[in-house]
Amino acid sequence: MRHLAIAAASLALGFGLAACKAEPGKGGGGGGAAAGPVKIGVAGPITGGQAKNGQDLKEGSLLAVEEWNAKGGVLGRTVELVIRDDEALDKNATTVAQELVNAGVVGVVGHFNSGCTIPASEKYHEAGIVTITPASTNTYVTDRKYADVFRVCGRDDQQGRTAAYYVSDVLRAKRVAVFDDKTSYGKGLADECAKNLEGRVEVVIREGFDATERNFRPYLTKLKDANVDVWYFGGIYEQAAPMLIQASQLGIKAPMMSGDGVHGYQADFIDKVGAAANGTLTTFPDTTANPGYAEFVAKYRARFDAEPGPYAIYSYASAHILLEGVKAAGAADGPKVAAAIHAGTFQTPLGPIAFDDRGDVKALDYYKVWVIRDGKHVLSGPK
Repeated sequence: MRHLAIAAASLALGFGLAACKAEPGKGGGGGGAAAGPVKIGVAGPITGGQAKNGQDLKEGSLLAVEEWNAKGGVLGRTVELVIRDDEALDKNATTVAQELVNAGVVGVVGHFNSGCTIPASEKYHEAGIVTITPASTNTYVTDRKYADVFRVCGRDDQQGRTAAYYVSDVLRAKRVAVFDDKTSYGKGLADECAKNLEGRVEVVIREGFDATERNFRPYLTKLKDANVDVWYFGGIYEQAAPMLIQASQLGIKAPMMSGDGVHGYQADFIDKVGAAANGTLTTFPDTTANPGYAEFVAKYRARFDAEPGPYAIYSYASAHILLEGVKAAGAADGPKVAAAIHAGTFQTPLGPIAFDDRGDVKALDYYKVWVIRDGKHVLSGPK
């Protein structure tokens, strides 16, 4: 696990990371300029194989914070990011969480991976700190019904159902293989897909492998021999890329389907895989259809001279919601902020967001199915 050096982070953020620390459990302190900056944490895989996801978290949050600070901050106080790297490793999550508790953050945008978000949010909950995850879809994240845990993305039961119905009703598949990476995210998503395939499609292979695995030929050989119509993978792009390359080398023609952990990664997935990526199916919301999407992309390009990754917009929305909660609460106090977030409806580039009693977004028909054609994700249909 790595910390961002304070000096380097100060240059990158433009407004610095102060060395002072608030007392754990106070959630950032009350209102008033004398109280110092309002601190919000950002936690995710800043380094490692999933660093693109960490970049989305960091830059989306940074863009939001810079906009608030340009308008005077919140409650008359500047807003400060405290960034921590969990490297997408479950074992790092609670250590990172304790560091953010000790730093006196009022809330955290993160983590990215469900396996990190679940244990980290236990720490934040104990300390009265708000968690808003832009990306963790495992159902348990919000099924605990903690009043201070929210997510702006969807859930695995929604996503898995959408994938399964597409496989059965649109592809009309008869035989399917389902793999996962044994993480809270990947296994949770694959389990939901497999559950929704029951009685509709025969699941002839249901296996998992470690998230560090890169030799998939034993699994793919079994897949080829099973003569499946489609195969599903619950996991992240860093494994999906070599899987598809090896599947192509073995002459497997059946398409792969996966979830949001594989969707939208042009350089890290589509470009690496090349032509073998064409035909791959993914589930992800159609963020491009929202009225605020184009404006967000333009702002992101102007600030970072790059294209936003799939979760930059979710991180941006999460940071804005957290700061709107602080403003509505009238204090950087975690429980008050959580109550204000539950009571509010927030205008974001993802559209209006309000939360149910679990902390999930109130949204119907959330996920769409996409297919890669000519090296780009395009909508395949609403289901």
